[in-house]
Amino acid sequence: MAAKGVVREVVDWKSSRTFFYKRLNRRVSEWSLIKSAKEASGEELSDKSALELIKNWFLASGAEWVDDEAFFAWKDDAHGCQTHLKELRAKRVLSQLSRLGESASDLDALRQGLAALLSKVDPSSRGQLIEDFTKLAE
Repeated sequence: MAAKGVVREVVDWKSSRTFFYKRLNRRVSEWSLIKSAKEASGEELSDKSALELIKNWFLASGAEWVDDEAFFAWKDDAHGCQTHLKELRAKRVLSQLSRLGESASDLDALRQGLAALLSKVDPSSRGQLIEDFTKLAE
């Protein structure tokens, strides 16, 4: 298995069950993050590019990609991948809104969408949202 790249080293028989459990758990976690990244980006990422993005986020934390324990700690940390996923969602929404300004019919749809959004927002947040929109219009 080491020769085929499935494992990084020869695994002792006594610790093989624990080792392979951790490896499987790592792969499942990676695929879960890939799915989250693809959803956050609006399905614009391939599986391979989503994994590369996750790998870059993880490596920016200063840990090594092969360190499974560090990966789990980073994944479960609120400031780990969740911050990056929020930024990815924000970029997707910004891109979608930017494309809406390209035609008059899209701008009408945007007005209707904003009206629908404001009707669903609770009154305490609605005032702040309207104030923010007003500042943007100035």
